[in-house]
Amino acid sequence: MRSFFAAPIAVDLSITGRCNLNCSYCYASAGLGATDLPFSIISRLFDEASFLGIHFIRLAGGEPFLHKSINSILRTAAAHDFHTSVSSNGIVISDDQLQSLRDFRIGLVLSIDSHIAQIHEANRGSFAATMRTLERALQLGVAVSTATVLTSQNAGHIESLLEHLKSQGVHRSAILLLCPVGRGAKFKQLATKAQLSAAIHGANRFRMKYPEYQLSLVAPHESEVPWEHVAPVALAHPSDLGIVGRTTHGPRKLGCYAGISTCAICADGRVFGCEQMSGFSELEAGNILHQTLAVIWRHSGVLSRLREIEIEGLQGNCATCVLEGCGGGCRAAAYSQSHSLSASDPRCAEWSNEIRAAAQELYRIHN
Repeated sequence: MRSFFAAPIAVDLSITGRCNLNCSYCYASAGLGATDLPFSIISRLFDEASFLGIHFIRLAGGEPFLHKSINSILRTAAAHDFHTSVSSNGIVISDDQLQSLRDFRIGLVLSIDSHIAQIHEANRGSFAATMRTLERALQLGVAVSTATVLTSQNAGHIESLLEHLKSQGVHRSAILLLCPVGRGAKFKQLATKAQLSAAIHGANRFRMKYPEYQLSLVAPHESEVPWEHVAPVALAHPSDLGIVGRTTHGPRKLGCYAGISTCAICADGRVFGCEQMSGFSELEAGNILHQTLAVIWRHSGVLSRLREIEIEGLQGNCATCVLEGCGGGCRAAAYSQSHSLSASDPRCAEWSNEIRAAAQELYRIHN
């Protein structure tokens, strides 16, 4: 069994399943008919999180600012010693709430898919409303960052989006690589191999130009060296990455952090190893409406199953990947396709042969 922390370092907490939007790639399949997690449960969870030494609580939804007790939730979170952030589409936030975020030192993560209105609105709501909130948050001194879901529609504009955000005064952004779960499993605008390459190279050019800008490329499995980052660069500049071609399995480690250092809690109280697993009821680890998070974390059979998965036990290409450091892809993506937590991540299949050939050629040159 892989070692795990005595309590999660970070918890993704969906305080409501309700949302004013209907994003076609939403992992949570959020909508207006869903419910709020009761404030009394959230308050109790915050107390337990402090007791357990949890470092981060990331408030999400749905749209968190639709929760009827959002102001009390922010105030209560601020009274605890963990770091809090809240993810929002920015459409329904008031100036008073922005000022509360500033005063409570709670980070705001705004979802912005493009600086081009029609691209942003292809999957999200009002571009103008979101950008007004961004401008106002920056004026008020809120610790605001942005999150962009990579799709085929915006992949060619990532570098120009980052340039635009920087010009507005943003200093921190994340590019989220889509996991095909929830409504995302039927999303038709997944970035292609060429589009992913263009986006990664554009982001890297921006990062080299502005090293002070805090830019992260967030893969769904949170591996130390995700294949989504490495593969496009490896094929363009294999010698710069130190890829080792090998014919036998090397000492890699599974990169999935679900049940190791993180977990996710849904608006109905159900606990999962990560947000991307929340669409599979059979992967429910417990429910905070009926149990403490500590009991679930320490004794859940589902979390034990996740901790028992080793890189050597994966099936298919992930078990023999030639990319040094790759953590075996996303377990939720694998499960969504095969209903096996030990299956290979299906998303990198089209890269496998090219990566293997490049790595083997590099191995031949150096040996």
